[in-house]
Parts: sequence; C-alpha cells; structure tokens
Amino acid sequence: MKKYRYILLTLIVAFNASFLFSQSEFYYKDRVDMTDAQAAKASDYYKKGVELVKSASDGNTKEEARLLFENAAKMKHLKAMVKLAEGYTMGEHWKIDADQAIYWAKQAFDREALQASYYLAYIYFGGLGEAHIDYKKSRNYCMQFIEMEKKDPTFDLGSVAVVNTMYGLALLEGYGGKKNRELGLKHLKIACDHGLKEACQSYNGYSNE
Repeated sequence: MKKYRYILLTLIVAFNASFLFSQSEFYYKDRVDMTDAQAAKASDYYKKGVELVKSASDGNTKEEARLLFENAAKMKHLKAMVKLAEGYTMGEHWKIDADQAIYWAKQAFDREALQASYYLAYIYFGGLGEAHIDYKKSRNYCMQFIEMEKKDPTFDLGSVAVVNTMYGLALLEGYGGKKNRELGLKHLKIACDHGLKEACQSYNGYSNE
C-alpha cells in the first residue's frame, strides 16, 4: 500500500462532523411532495431537532433530536433526510450506522437533494469500513458532486476537499474504473488548495513517482 494512501484513515479527522453538520443548513429544499399542513408539521419537527442538536448535552437529548429528524424525514422533508444521513455517517450526535446513512442519503439524493452524494461517495469509498466499499459507486457519486459544486459556490470547503481527494485517488489507483494520472493529480491539487493537508501530501507523493 502506498504510504500516501494513509489519507483514507484521516479524512474524517481532517474535517470533523460538527463543521460539516453546521455548514449544510442552507443546501437543501425544505419540502417536496407535501401538502401545506404536512410541510408545516415536518418543518416543526425539523426545527425542533436542529435546536436540540445545538443544545444537546446528553445522549437522551441527542436521541430525541434524531427521532424528530426521523419523523420529519418520513414526511419527505429533505433537510431532515440529509441530517439523518450526516448524523449516521459522522457519529457526532448519535451512533454511526452505515446502512441507515446510505438509506437516508439515497432517499434525499433520489428527491433531488443531490448534495447527499457526498455521504454516499464517502461511505462507498470505505469511510465507514470495508464492508460497504464499492469504488464504482463512490466514483460515480464523486463525479456528480463535483459537477454540482462547479455550479454552486455555496458548498463548504470541507466536503469539496474530501470528495476531490477520493476522486483523485480513485483515478490514480484505478478504483472503480480506469486510471487517469493527469486528472487524478488535478483533483488532489484541488483538494490541497481547499486546505486538506493530507491531500497536499498525497499530491506531492504521487507527483514525484
């Protein structure tokens, strides 16, 4: 294993869950496929969940927030779906659960909250363990995220850096498809320029091979 690939073990440390959680607030539509009454109720669940997350000091409070997000998500509230995917991926507010993270990320992604591709790309790249690795899927979600980010400057720097790192490594190593050294280095450089020092180390290492 190339020493530069140790970045796989440090991605979640480099940009911690609380940063990603706080920055994603404005990414998503509030509602889809709901009546006005359902939307109001789902929005109430979601807002209460957000407030509990912000003030959570114990496990019971965090669990209550999770249940509120789940209630809203079951009513097709997109922000709530993404919060669940995020929470189950990062483990900042409740226990990591890859299956639940994938489920809610797909629910959001399939309803046009396309930024949920970040969590799918990360999980399928091995971010939550080898059992869920699927490099072809990860590569596909990385590409979709990168295309969206080009059109939307509001994406946070952390997620942009991590996705470009995963995609760059996939291209350099041939994970899930053909190798492309030039393009792989380009995406590692983008991640480095966005402040991910491990991406800079990998970029320098691969450039000197």
